Amino acid sequence: MKKETILGIDLGGTNVRGGSVRENKLSSILSQRINSSGSVDEVLAQLFDLVDRSLDASPNAIGIGVPGLVDTEQLFMMSSIFHLGSRCH
Repeated sequence: MKKETILGIDLGGTNVRGGSVRENKLSSILSQRINSSGSVDEVLAQLFDLVDRSLDASPNAIGIGVPGLVDTEQLFMMSSIFHLGSRCH
């Protein structure tokens, strides 16, 4: 039977934190400072690096917490302290 792994990511103003839970037990937790004034590519690279280091297996689910409003129907982040959307254009 495959063990279920869930990954949680918290994208904060100065840090991004990640943790994985396997069989209802916390198996890892990491924190990394984020350069929120960096380019979109820099911020995403920092986020992806933490996600890669958090994973000890392929997750069955991923939850992401963001500091802003998200339109769940349009799957669009309406506001954010990072303002990544406005920097993508």
